[in-house]
Amino acid sequence: MTAQYKLSTIADFLAVPPESIDACLADFKVWLQLARRPDEFSADMNDLLATEGALSFVDDSFIWLDDGLSGVHHVQIVDASNDSEIARISFGDQP
Repeated sequence: MTAQYKLSTIADFLAVPPESIDACLADFKVWLQLARRPDEFSADMNDLLATEGALSFVDDSFIWLDDGLSGVHHVQIVDASNDSEIARISFGDQP
């Protein structure tokens, strides 16, 4: 099973195994790029899903999957009220 880490504070990164920290930080860098343009990201997602104004980027945490794959392969959109998945957008041929 793929390990999952919810990273909300710097201290949370201590839970990531030392052998996985480089992969985690590489993916976190991608998340930071999205977090620096939340309005643009939200608009893109609303356009893609035809949900004008319904989605917003939440930047209070980063959920990282230690899946052994290099790079970000999907973005998961969840309902903040109950954590249920609304959509999963995959990039490339990865799961």
